[in-house]
Amino acid sequence: MLGTILFAVGLALIVSRATKWTLFAQTCSTIGALAIVGGVSYLSGGDMYVNYSLAAGLAVAAGVAASGLLAALSVLQFSVALGSGTEYWHASYGLWVERPALSIGVLAVVAVGLLLVSTRVPSLYERVCLIASRTTVVMINLAFLVGSLFGDQMLGWPAAWFTKAWGILLVGVGIWGVYANRRWVVNAAAVFGAIHFYTQWFEYLGPNPFSVLGGGALLIVFGLLLRWINTRVNRPMPVAA
Repeated sequence: MLGTILFAVGLALIVSRATKWTLFAQTCSTIGALAIVGGVSYLSGGDMYVNYSLAAGLAVAAGVAASGLLAALSVLQFSVALGSGTEYWHASYGLWVERPALSIGVLAVVAVGLLLVSTRVPSLYERVCLIASRTTVVMINLAFLVGSLFGDQMLGWPAAWFTKAWGILLVGVGIWGVYANRRWVVNAAAVFGAIHFYTQWFEYLGPNPFSVLGGGALLIVFGLLLRWINTRVNRPMPVAA
């Protein structure tokens, strides 16, 4: 009930264009949305269809309020409905993706769809669509990370399939980002490429002086290469006078 009140107040202020209350409105709408989603999901026992409904509700609210934060939350909630989640225990954090292949496939379609929609809507909603699309890309990479370590037990797909597919896609998407001048895509491909590389590096070599020293040296090389791409290759588009 408290979440509903906060969300309603925040959304009303956003829709009424009360600019002086923008920060307060965003805070209320975000906290209210989290409270509603958490409360309803808990009361429903994590029911899949309820989670899908909550994701849809957050997406509608993001469109009404033109809120990138609510759009990102809707994608995260949609990922939960697909079988993903997080957990915390003493000094440890956990991530699980029950169906990596399904999550990757569905979220990839959503990411491409949001990217296409962003080119056909006003600039205010373009930002919202891009934020949602980028959040989807992050979740796709996390699903690949889990798949590259454990495979997809429900489909019986081995981890090696995800390892190879993830590497190929990261390279391909990174090259496309360079030529399309999409710096965020290039940086995301580089970051998750490094995560993928080091995951496999330590998975096969284990923790030892050679793997730690070699991994550190390679990380410096990767950082310098990414900096060179951002400053020399992937330059901002010139603005006409």
